[in-house]
Amino acid sequence: MLNQKSFLEVSGFLGQSGDELKVKRNNREVVVEKSSKNSRLKLQYGLHQEFLRAKIEDDRILLAPKIRKEFARGKYEMEYIFGQPLGFALENLPEKRMVGILHQIEDHLRALMDRAQYVSSPNHDLMAKVSELEKQLHSFGLPKSAISRLNRFESDLENSFLPQGLCHGDFSLENILHVNSTNNLVMLDFLDSPIQTPMIDFGRFWLDVNYGWWLSHSTESTTSWLNRQKLRRITLKIAADYEIPLYLIDQFAFFAALRILPYTQKINRLARLKLVIMNSVYGRVE
Repeated sequence: MLNQKSFLEVSGFLGQSGDELKVKRNNREVVVEKSSKNSRLKLQYGLHQEFLRAKIEDDRILLAPKIRKEFARGKYEMEYIFGQPLGFALENLPEKRMVGILHQIEDHLRALMDRAQYVSSPNHDLMAKVSELEKQLHSFGLPKSAISRLNRFESDLENSFLPQGLCHGDFSLENILHVNSTNNLVMLDFLDSPIQTPMIDFGRFWLDVNYGWWLSHSTESTTSWLNRQKLRRITLKIAADYEIPLYLIDQFAFFAALRILPYTQKINRLARLKLVIMNSVYGRVE
């Protein structure tokens, strides 16, 4: 998100998925207009609404921007939140403020698990997505070990009881906004998934907190690293409490890495993605 001084200078820009974002004033309020020619935006808008309703039912769910104008003609408007992505905030968050961040993340992930229901049958859309990713692997120059790992993931899905329920779809340190004035976290940029399972969010979050994928540069400050390890430990604690195998979380991190590989251009991020994709190193800090 933009800072308060620069937001009015932006007339429009593209998100990673190609959606167009416009920051503007509307009745004395700053709003974000999100539009896309892709029909999936309507599904993502519906997911955004679903999280707003879930927050009313369960206060442990993280905040999301309030919708100011309903979806119509391929666009909708939401309130503008002044803040910065959590990944950048980790660089400067002191210990006392980090405690509040950890509580919010833990409460949110536990709420997702508490709301989920376990099912044994594999989801058709998810299996189709796995097959689609398998066809793409060769074009990225990945070794056969990556295909073998994807085959293992496919087998795991066919033989696992997965929790199904509400999930953000792209629960990353970039899509979780930190509001400095309140120390609150706000979720942005919801993404519909081939299956609605909290495991999608656990895997995507693990990709950031365990492998440091959100970093756009090659080095990380000591403060950021220490704060990221705290988020990592919270994830491990929740996984243990809900008896989620760490191996399964890492496989979903692998799945998340494959999904975002086509959209990744920065060389440092690409290298980290390939680390996750080519190595079964679940549980290891990079």
